[in-house]
This record gives sequence, structure tokens and C-alpha cells, in this order.
Amino acid sequence: MNTKDVLKKLFIYSVLCQWKVKAEFLLPSAQSNIICSSPKGVIMDLQPLSAIEYIILMEILFQQVLVLLICLFMASYGHSLRRRCQNRREVRYRMSVRVPKIISHLHYIINDNGSVCIDKLRMDRNAFHTLVLLTKDIGGLTDSRSMSSSEKLAMFLNILAHHEKNRSIKVDYIRSGWSVSQAFNECLSAILKLAPLLLVNPKPVLEDEVEDRWKWFEGCLGALDGTYIPIRVPIQHKPRYRTRKGEIATNVLGVCDRNLSFTYVLPGWEGSTADGRVLRDAIVQRNGLKIHEGNYYLCDEGYTNGK
Repeated sequence: MNTKDVLKKLFIYSVLCQWKVKAEFLLPSAQSNIICSSPKGVIMDLQPLSAIEYIILMEILFQQVLVLLICLFMASYGHSLRRRCQNRREVRYRMSVRVPKIISHLHYIINDNGSVCIDKLRMDRNAFHTLVLLTKDIGGLTDSRSMSSSEKLAMFLNILAHHEKNRSIKVDYIRSGWSVSQAFNECLSAILKLAPLLLVNPKPVLEDEVEDRWKWFEGCLGALDGTYIPIRVPIQHKPRYRTRKGEIATNVLGVCDRNLSFTYVLPGWEGSTADGRVLRDAIVQRNGLKIHEGNYYLCDEGYTNGK
């Protein structure tokens, strides 16, 4: 016997009991007579009801409907509780299966194979672990309850290195789309806090420089050049981002000192833009590239000489 049958029988039994009591109360014994009773119900010979008797009977009906609604609500709530407990057991089971796969995949990328680490993250294992320490100590990146800082940073670098989508990363790392998005935002905030450390202030070559490669370039701050980074844009914007080589990319200006440390980066320009135009925009910006009097940067023939 299921829950619905039990509730139905209880409702019928309570209705019959209350009707029997009310009938004895409302109808005089001389005018009302109970003909017979059977297992299916109680049969009464009723007389025409007065207004008061009608109100009382409506009250009985209202009480029975209320009882029925309460019973239905309790049955529905109990069913939802059972479904919730079942879903929790399924989630725990799925996590117990997913965690070993996640650890194995991450270990294969950052610990097991150096070539895979370079291919996936565009840096070797030593550089990756150094970046993890910097983001944790300076950037404030922390381990969550179910995801380590190394996994967050690996997903972040994988997205940047290959322009991967959220759906692809969540399949590779066996995570939900929300977890991937949350980890990306946390790593982005941590990396931005490393800007003072990663972007150094250039120092010019002095007159008494002893290094053979740089002693001929007194006052030089380093070198600059543009590079193309492939991107995906809507079809209507592709002509503006098409480079002279036919690729769809953005033109990024990179400035380095003589130790190959970045001092300035300007992304965002279309691939069809000339290098000289990107450099002019970098110089005129309020927080742009600053070159003091008497100093200069080395560049190729794509830039014109000027101040």
C-alpha cells in the first residue's frame, strides 16, 4: 500500500465520522433516520436543510479540503526530501570518481612530462611552479576546498595559450563551467597584482658599458617591436584584423630592456594596423610609453626615426 492509498482512506474515514456526528446533531431523531451502514459508507435519509445547517455542512467541507491539502503538501515535501538526498549521494559518488582523474590529468601536465607542459601552458615546469609561488605569495591566489592553485593557474594559462573556450576547458579538466570561470577571474586578479614585479623600469646603457653587444648604444633603453597574436572575431570585423600575411590577429606592441624583461605592453590594435601607428598611440596615452630626452629604443625598418 503506497502513501496515496493511505491518505485517501484516512480522508474518507474522517469524512464519514464527521458526517455521522453532524447528522446526529443537526437532524432530529424523529425526522432523520440512519437507514443502514456498510463498509463503503454511511447512508442517511436527510431532510431539507436550514441556513444554519447549510453553513455547518460547508464548514465541514472546508475542513476536509484543508486536511486534504495539508496531506498533499506533506506527501510532496517528503518526496522532494527523498529526491534531494538521492541527488546528494549521486554528487558525492561523481566527485569520488572525478577527483582521481583530475589529479592524474594535472600531474601529467605540470609534473610528468616537460614537453606537454610547454605545449599546453607555453612554459616549462620550473617557470610554472615559480609562477604559482608568485601568485600565491604576492597575488593572493589561494586554494579552494576542491581546487588547488596549481590547477587554477593551469586552466588560466591553457585558455590564454590556445584561446580555449570555457566548454573545452571544463571537459579537459573535468570541472563545471562556473568553476572554470571563477578560477580564471581569480588568476587574472592575481596576475595583475604582479605587474610591478613583472614589468621593470628600463635602465639606459651608460658610457662606460663593458658588454660588447651594448657598449655601442649609449643611452639605449632596449628594443621594441610588434607581434601578431591570433584571435577569433565576428565575420564583419575580420577585414580589420587581417594581417599582411592573411591571418586574423591583433597587433601587440612589446617593449623590452636589454635583459629581455618587459617594460611595456600595448595590446588591442587590429592586425591591419601598421606598427608605427601602434607606437604613436602608445606614446600619446596618459599612462603610455615614456622615453626621456637622450634615450631611445632599437627597432626595425617598420618604424620611422623621430621624437
